[in-house]
Amino acid sequence: MIVAINMSTTNVQQTFTIQNQSITSMTPYLTTATAAVAQQTAVSVSGNQFTYTLLG
Repeated sequence: MIVAINMSTTNVQQTFTIQNQSITSMTPYLTTATAAVAQQTAVSVSGNQFTYTLLG
């Protein structure tokens, strides 16, 4: 599980590195003031890394 919080008012593209696991995708969940734990579209993982936009 990865928990990422963007405290900014602007979007941030963040790269994450997965260690000691061999995976091909991650499924993000978004929690906001209007969306409580909303499943998002799966993100591809390549070379143990993926980039995701954290909304501001």
